[in-house]
Amino acid sequence: MEKLSVGKFQGQVLSAFKSFFDEESLSGFGERARSVKKGVLSEGRHRVVVLDLEKNGKSLKVAVKAFGRQGCLKDFYDFRKGSKAERSFKAGNFLKSRGVGTPQPIAYFDCWEGKHLVESFYLSDYVESLISFKDSLIQAYHEKA
Repeated sequence: MEKLSVGKFQGQVLSAFKSFFDEESLSGFGERARSVKKGVLSEGRHRVVVLDLEKNGKSLKVAVKAFGRQGCLKDFYDFRKGSKAERSFKAGNFLKSRGVGTPQPIAYFDCWEGKHLVESFYLSDYVESLISFKDSLIQAYHEKA
């Protein structure tokens, strides 16, 4: 893992994927994640989309979770404990290190203005056929019924 400090963003990225994240690729990243129409996996306070990242002839399909705006108290908490994106990245790496089948965490990056979190993103490898644990439980329940 390497620290990521590009433009207004701070975070971490796995070394193997660092080449995908530079000033050019991150400028306008938030707008791109919020405006994509095709590849929306979840819509709500937090938005999850699939994006294709390209750099130097290489392509990477990622799931991006764009976290919604939050209040001052939550900003205070996240400034001390780490943003949701940072905690998701660390949890994903912890699960992978323990052999749990979860998509590969790739990066997280946050934009802070003082102690106010302006933008926050968590990126993981996109696995096409993966279903959530919740959906898997519902499916198992219906098969038993």
